[in-house]
Amino acid sequence: MQEIRVKETDIYGILFREKLQAEWMGFLRRMLKKTKEDLIREAYKICTYRQIYQILSGESQWMTDTQLRKLIIFPGLLGYLFGRWLKQEDSSEEELEACLKAAVMELEQEHKGRLENGSAA
Repeated sequence: MQEIRVKETDIYGILFREKLQAEWMGFLRRMLKKTKEDLIREAYKICTYRQIYQILSGESQWMTDTQLRKLIIFPGLLGYLFGRWLKQEDSSEEELEACLKAAVMELEQEHKGRLENGSAA
């Protein structure tokens, strides 16, 4: 049987992914103790924690050993990053509002054109 050797630089990546998995599993265990109503209320948090976990797991291969070492010892990393995300300015609501306004204006123009041409909408 061939022995699998891990490069020394991969050790921090492995440890980091194990830390992320432990935090994710701990978070899920806490969520599973909640009521259905609480879970529904926490749906965004659950989805976002999962996304943070998946993104960091994938990106860890590109992180330096120094970055990985710092993140390994950072307590409550997923919760911290979720909090940072919540503070991030989100423009999706404004973008949706602008899109809806534009669509309404287009529909209004279309309706005016039909009235001017003698056809009703």
